[in-house]
Amino acid sequence: MYFVNLQYLRAFAAALVAVFHICLFLPDRSFEVGAYGVDIFFVISGFVMYHSGIKLGPGEFMVHRISRIVPLYWMAIFVFIAIDGNTALTTEEVLKSLLFVAYENPGALPPVSPIISVGWTLNLEMFFYVLFALGLAISRQHLVLGLTTLFVFLAVMGKLIHGLDPVMGFYTKGILLEFAAGLIVAKVMNDLQSKLNPLFGLVLCCASFLALYLLQDSGLRIVRWGVPACLIVVGMLALEPVLSRYKSPFLILLGDASYALYLSHLMLIAPAIAALSLVLSPDNGLMIVAVFILCQVAAVGIYILYEKPIYRKLKSMRQRQVARH
Repeated sequence: MYFVNLQYLRAFAAALVAVFHICLFLPDRSFEVGAYGVDIFFVISGFVMYHSGIKLGPGEFMVHRISRIVPLYWMAIFVFIAIDGNTALTTEEVLKSLLFVAYENPGALPPVSPIISVGWTLNLEMFFYVLFALGLAISRQHLVLGLTTLFVFLAVMGKLIHGLDPVMGFYTKGILLEFAAGLIVAKVMNDLQSKLNPLFGLVLCCASFLALYLLQDSGLRIVRWGVPACLIVVGMLALEPVLSRYKSPFLILLGDASYALYLSHLMLIAPAIAALSLVLSPDNGLMIVAVFILCQVAAVGIYILYEKPIYRKLKSMRQRQVARH
């Protein structure tokens, strides 16, 4: 099942994260709420994995996810290594980054992250995929309940062992509950077999932005950004019957290119600022807009020229393999 509004929301989430990082590179700029884009991605991921994976076998599900995530991520890692020139990288760090294994990375932000710092979210995504595949193998009927219970347990354990082991703390982050939230939303909507009222969806989207303001002082990310992320995802799903009538090929393309933007923007920000500084002052607000546009254009190019063709090639190979059997 294809949800047009989730494509729009992916584009929005990736833009939030990109602008958040752009502001870190500029003097006296801050856009902390942009990190909320990650929380939107996690809720969407839980929702989409249920719809796209619940009828697949565990192995088939993992092949689908690996073919979607790995090619662009590996390319991004190798490009980063090539342009960064960091000779201190070890073989172990490279292998763990390629294999989505979390490790302590002193000096990096966050401190448990792969070679490409935004890859910490992909490590959690892959962790979720593995658990989802195991859930498929054990019990489809109780998959959502089982994974939700497991994520609650891990989040509680994360609070109990906080500060003892960084890597263990990474795999017990409260943000895992956002995957569970997406799963629950998907199952409830699937079981009810009824569409939400679009007006209710509009209210939820507005409530999401209100929650961002009201919950901004919460010390728990799952509350501060997780709750607004859940609200906007459900709200956009409720608005699907309305907004999908007016499909925007441009916004859909930005949604398709959101993964490319997410992985590439950190490598593009510094050179973009350097080039644009010839005509714009770094403290000019237009610098943020201009850098973002350059990053977005590059991401669309990466999607069209590399990500889309290679995914189609891998999908075709999978289909031929299935046909032989």
